[in-house]
Amino acid sequence: MPKMEKELCENNYENAQVTIMDARDITDHEQLVMKGDLVGNTAYSAKWILKTLLTLSKIDEDPENGWSEDLETDLCFLWDMTTENDIVEYLIENNFLPIAEYILKIPENYRMKEIIIGIIGNMCSQPKALLHIANMDDLIETILILLTSSDTETLIQVLRILQAAMWDIQRNNSSKWMDTLVQCKFLGQSLTFILESSTNETLLAAVLALLQSIALVEPNNDSWLLHEIVQIEPLISALKSSFSQLISINDDIYTEMKQENVKNWLDIVSNLLQKHQSTLHITNYLDIINILVTILDREKIDLFPLEETKALCVYKCIECIYWFQQKKNYKIYLKDISIIIIIMEKLNSALMANPADETTKELLRYIERYWLKLIEQYNTIDIIELLKYCPSETKDYLINFMTDNGSVDCNIIL
Repeated sequence: MPKMEKELCENNYENAQVTIMDARDITDHEQLVMKGDLVGNTAYSAKWILKTLLTLSKIDEDPENGWSEDLETDLCFLWDMTTENDIVEYLIENNFLPIAEYILKIPENYRMKEIIIGIIGNMCSQPKALLHIANMDDLIETILILLTSSDTETLIQVLRILQAAMWDIQRNNSSKWMDTLVQCKFLGQSLTFILESSTNETLLAAVLALLQSIALVEPNNDSWLLHEIVQIEPLISALKSSFSQLISINDDIYTEMKQENVKNWLDIVSNLLQKHQSTLHITNYLDIINILVTILDREKIDLFPLEETKALCVYKCIECIYWFQQKKNYKIYLKDISIIIIIMEKLNSALMANPADETTKELLRYIERYWLKLIEQYNTIDIIELLKYCPSETKDYLINFMTDNGSVDCNIIL
């Protein structure tokens, strides 16, 4: 829960958590009474939780006064409490989920829905609760309908629930969540619409993370989950639109969050290309190429230290570019390829300085194999043109590399 929400809850903290007292001031009988009111091994009051649930269940009996600042504060605190497994189990036992389903159907009041969905999102981090929710068809339908909401904060919380569902599917292909997501006819359209239209970075990042999880699910009975949920052509268009929102053109380097967003974006695009080798035709493909080149150019600037996520981004970019290079309908400019060669030279220099760096070694070997396959498609004029875009140290490195591998007569180039 955001910091401001936590601060909002502090005023009522003593109402839910047993006040810390000197043990000498408490009799044995009082200790037994206090322990009897605690939920499991937590310090939270069962009586307070039940009182909050009762208030919540009656919220529409008094439309004017049902929702109050006090109730919002209490629910925010309950939201925090649901990081505890014992609290999650207690809420399930005391019918929080049916109450939540009922409350979520009340029109308007986005803040209330955000908090309720946020609580359910926390509950979904517990496998037992996630399984329990998976069997509540009406509740799931109510949650999924919120994907059409215009409220950003509510959407973010709904996506947390769907992300938890995807983790369950990744662990178990027979998860009930699989059928639930496939049968939701508007899921793919909603995700695509958010990518296409939203300007909220947190929301876009959540959609990308979810789509990445969907894309990485292995095919089951020759059926690819992403293809069943999303229409591919509109998704590609939406991916192009979302990138400009996630990554500013003025960003010389990526923050950790932006790097993760880039990785997820590349995972989705890479899977789309690899799974649709023979059928996919991308209109305005140069937009995708330009994004791939932009990513590589920025990774080149801030290549070291080479963390695993950054290495994966470089790898995925080159993998996607190579896909386009194998298709006759797409053209890749030599100037763009020069960025890959510059990265290869930088990796080689880094590996010479630190031969034990496995991440650098693996990425360098991959790019070397890529270049050796690529050079078969180039003639001498192409290579000379390519070298014009490279700094002198990269040019010298590439000539030596080609000479050592006997891939071209470098005397002609020189």
